[in-house]
Amino acid sequence: MPARWWPVLVVSVLAAGCGGPTARRAYLIVAIEDRFERIAAQRPPEGPVADQLDRVRLDHAADLDIDSLLDQLEAHNEAQPEVERTLALAELHLRAGLTAPPWNRAQALGHFRAAASYGALALDDPALPPLDPRQAGRAVALQNRALERLLRTLDADDFQPSPAGPSDWESAGIRLASPSPLFDPDRIRGLVPAADYRVLGMQAWYGNDGLGVPLLVKRVIPIDEPKRRDERYLPRQTWCPATAVAQPEGSLAGGTWRDAPLAVELIDPFEAQAVRRGAAVYRLASDRTTPLAVHSGNADLKKIIRTGLLTGQFLGNRLETGIVMLQPYQPGKIPVLLIHGLNDGYATWFQVLNHLRNDPELSARYQFWLYFYPTGNPVIVSAGVLRQAIRQARTHYDPDCADPAWDQMVLVGHSMGGLLARLMIQGSGSVLEQAAFTRPLEQIRAGPRLRAFLNQTLRFEPVPEVRRVVFIATPHRGSHVASQLLGRLASLLVGTTAPIAQAAHQIRAENGPDVFQPSFRLRHLTSIANLRFDSPSLQLLEHLPFNPRVPCHTICFMLATRPVPIPTDGVVPYESAHIDAVESELVLPGHHLDHQKPRVTAELKRILRLHGMRAPLPSPQRY
Repeated sequence: MPARWWPVLVVSVLAAGCGGPTARRAYLIVAIEDRFERIAAQRPPEGPVADQLDRVRLDHAADLDIDSLLDQLEAHNEAQPEVERTLALAELHLRAGLTAPPWNRAQALGHFRAAASYGALALDDPALPPLDPRQAGRAVALQNRALERLLRTLDADDFQPSPAGPSDWESAGIRLASPSPLFDPDRIRGLVPAADYRVLGMQAWYGNDGLGVPLLVKRVIPIDEPKRRDERYLPRQTWCPATAVAQPEGSLAGGTWRDAPLAVELIDPFEAQAVRRGAAVYRLASDRTTPLAVHSGNADLKKIIRTGLLTGQFLGNRLETGIVMLQPYQPGKIPVLLIHGLNDGYATWFQVLNHLRNDPELSARYQFWLYFYPTGNPVIVSAGVLRQAIRQARTHYDPDCADPAWDQMVLVGHSMGGLLARLMIQGSGSVLEQAAFTRPLEQIRAGPRLRAFLNQTLRFEPVPEVRRVVFIATPHRGSHVASQLLGRLASLLVGTTAPIAQAAHQIRAENGPDVFQPSFRLRHLTSIANLRFDSPSLQLLEHLPFNPRVPCHTICFMLATRPVPIPTDGVVPYESAHIDAVESELVLPGHHLDHQKPRVTAELKRILRLHGMRAPLPSPQRY
């Protein structure tokens, strides 16, 4: 192999998963915008607000402060509510909050609460006539600005649930509410306006303007608490998109809205795109991309990925292996499981995920899941764990096997993840146990746990739920790079993973060294060793039969900078990525880590639309 290809393995083994999108808090920009808005609030009112003051002869009353002006204007409005007067009150309260003394936080909170309430009541109070487009636009803008100011003043990015807090929320007459269990206040540890972040590296931003404040909700399940049934596959810590809208109780007439806390309602923008206020329907504002970019920058995730490569297991309990759902489970929608490759994590799919779950046609039919696993283990071992994870998820959510969407599952695997996906549609027969051992499994002495592990790993049938597989840069026959000196050194660096070494030691101790076939006795049992061209595991897997009912697709890459003796993506040669038994094959210019490129996503969308034509649309959910 040419020497210039060797560094590619270093990139894939030691640096995979380090790049990708991220997001940063724009503290300086937010501070500058805040200052300009406060300066603007000190100017005399103009336009409709000045007109309202003129009507009640309060415009130039030098002996009245802002609170007295508001009290008198509110008294008029409570006796006879009017649209323009309500909007003027919302703007005046917003101005009063912005110009409140810095040391009087409670005063600012009171004004922002009132401004958000008046903006919301202008849209929804039955005492008011329907709003014209100009009035509706003002009401939405005032509610949004006041609610964002309210959350900033409350320091909502450090939210603590009762009873540890939120005393500030209670004293200010504000409470959190949501129709989604995803936003249970007991799980929320931060509410940050999405506008505070600047996204770097994302190919596209998905969101829109409208009613409400797009937020990043920091959702945390404490390590010392068990997960609830509905959140079993949610990460213990993640950033979720939400839209905050103000929902006051009571009405303008008589000012009864003051008697109950203002509900700040958190809405999942993937569940609802619009809300009804009065006789009109308003599109919700949203930012469905920034939370992914923030989650992608999790430094702990990157550290744990490397321990998964070097030790074959995740140390500690801050991150769990297995299926990961960033959104709640959705009955009736077909699962699409994205499986990462060597020394990588599920964040490697965030570019692709950002496109897929924001495609209206695909999101109506599919739910997108991620698979996270330590990549130091042999491929056959990791595949056995995946097989069990799919079975457990089905039992958890569909124990009666009544949901036909489960039987249309799609797997998408990149690099070594493609090998795991392939093993989900193959049956082992007795081939693997005969290749590994000199006697049948039944004759091998082993305890219950070890025997279950051997059966799970060496004896399996195609997973019945899987009905389509997409291979991306998958080394079906191994990699020349992994077979070279650098690959062998990397395999030694990874080391034999602890669980595998313990299992092998126990088998030898109870059955003698001759229990293993000669070709496996001195093998270095690691994922990188599995990827060599001389790997007996890959040679065996190549001859296992595919499930004939499962169509497969291949996406692979070729370096195109200059003619090369062996077509390759720098890690996997074309002869290894290509298999005959596929429905389609797409060869793109690029390197091994180009699985997030837009052309790959476009091909995935094509395949998913083709697959979805066979399945009926799920019943629409009501929100």
